[in-house]
Amino acid sequence: MRKMIYIILSLVLPITVLSGCSVNNNYSIKICRYSDSISGSSNQSEFQDWNKGPFDDPTAKKAVELDFGNVAVVGSYVETEKRFSEFYNTHTYKDENNHLFTLTEDGKLSSYFFGNNPNKVDNGKIYTKSECIEIARSFISEIVDPSQYTVTAEYNAILGMYEISFDKYVDGFKCSDQAEIMIEQTGYIYSFSSTMLGRIPANAKTSFNRKTVEKKIIEKLDKEYSKSKDSYDEVSYENFNYNLTMDENGKYALICYLDVNCIDIQGENKIVRGERMRLLIQHA
Repeated sequence: MRKMIYIILSLVLPITVLSGCSVNNNYSIKICRYSDSISGSSNQSEFQDWNKGPFDDPTAKKAVELDFGNVAVVGSYVETEKRFSEFYNTHTYKDENNHLFTLTEDGKLSSYFFGNNPNKVDNGKIYTKSECIEIARSFISEIVDPSQYTVTAEYNAILGMYEISFDKYVDGFKCSDQAEIMIEQTGYIYSFSSTMLGRIPANAKTSFNRKTVEKKIIEKLDKEYSKSKDSYDEVSYENFNYNLTMDENGKYALICYLDVNCIDIQGENKIVRGERMRLLIQHA
């Protein structure tokens, strides 16, 4: 009888172990930016693709014709940049009115500064918030399905415009796949900007474990700020925020924003030195 039980356990155990291996809780965590405002930390940028700034790309088209909705312009090449949260290059062009727009490597419009309405006519028509949202939806539908995004709108009284945001949420995370459109109350689109637009599937499954990710981040930061822990009374990590993005190989990645606070306690007073940090988290 004992021999039979042993045989059964020996069969079950490998299955259990193998099933546990299907969940990858090993993460690569890299510092991609920090404010460098705390003395004693050993921080170094470990992912620098987003810190290189604009450059001249000899492979980019020197002139392009953009035909987008009711927009038809010719643009001349200005520069190229790998923008924050993106793993591909974006080319900047200037149109005949010296307004800038950007195209992704595969030719999709990712931003356009239209500027003030050149044909502004005061006909007394003032569009409501909901009407401006519909104008923005119509515009962005030329690129993506707007139904995949959460839409919010706020009126900027200083600019006299609505700021309309399109945010995508996938697998419990806010995505870098987003856009913002500024619209005057006249219904004129003043500007459009986006990152990773349409890149992340709405039904994506990422297998990131938020609790494990945060635990691993804290372990890394404890090493980074080990000297600071000797210099300050307290070191805390606060305001963890995550954005989901995707790398050049189609693998998902998290960008974590957080605050590092180093605290000196002097009687009843606390003197706080804070630092803002960005981390890139991927499955190892």
